[in-house]
Amino acid sequence: MKWTELNIGKAVLVCCNLVFLLSGLALVVVGAVLLTDVPRVLLSRLLGSNHMPTHPLFYYMALGLMGTGLLVCATGVLGFWAACLHSHCLLALFLFLLVVLLLGESSVGVLAVVCPEYVGVTVTVTRLAESLQRAYGVPGKEQFTAAVDLAQTLFQCCGMSGAVDYDVSWWRLRELGQPDLFVPRSCCLLSNAPGDLKAFLDPHPLNMSACQSLDQSLYQMARHTEGCFAQLEGWFRYHTTLFLAVGSGLVLVELSVLLSAILVCLKLPKYISESQSPGLKST
Repeated sequence: MKWTELNIGKAVLVCCNLVFLLSGLALVVVGAVLLTDVPRVLLSRLLGSNHMPTHPLFYYMALGLMGTGLLVCATGVLGFWAACLHSHCLLALFLFLLVVLLLGESSVGVLAVVCPEYVGVTVTVTRLAESLQRAYGVPGKEQFTAAVDLAQTLFQCCGMSGAVDYDVSWWRLRELGQPDLFVPRSCCLLSNAPGDLKAFLDPHPLNMSACQSLDQSLYQMARHTEGCFAQLEGWFRYHTTLFLAVGSGLVLVELSVLLSAILVCLKLPKYISESQSPGLKST
């Protein structure tokens, strides 16, 4: 009877662990796909704090997903090994790795929701406007400049709170752009093909003179007047919800594997004692 209970527990553990292993492989694939999604990764450069490292936020997130996926796969392989062998040491190591994964993922998820600045995310209109004024068009900040141009062409907006952000920007005050430009060309209504994700690299305004005009009656018909912050914040919330949903699903899978592994641990001593009893009697 104890053998049957143990076999049932091992079967449950193997099934849950298979789903766990597949989840790890899925994380690796998602991370690789995200890493190759250049527009999405570039746009995430605007989400980083002022002390953000060289690469955009989603670049590190993609590497994190791939690293977590590989760790999950390795733990899943260990789980299959532990299910086949009657070893307390392997089961203990397997349980330890599961607990570490659960604690790590839960901690990152809580920080991302409660204190996003601790994981390098800062999304406020004041911070984004200040970053634009200090970094747009500045030599050495080409990645940030490209990210702003991408946001303006993708969301059809201008600046973070509006085109007024450029009035006191270093791009204007230091004349880093063309002298006759009051706003970047990416703020203008473009003749590029609709849906062209590369339009920000070479924007072609429909009416350049009207777009750069100081006359409100002219530029309102030739350039975007709304700021990008609302659209950028919505884009960020969508991806935050998506990543949290993926993380929550993985945590549920890990909990099921953890519970099934504990079940096997509880049945294993009884199985070992019964398997050793006939040998003792025969001696």
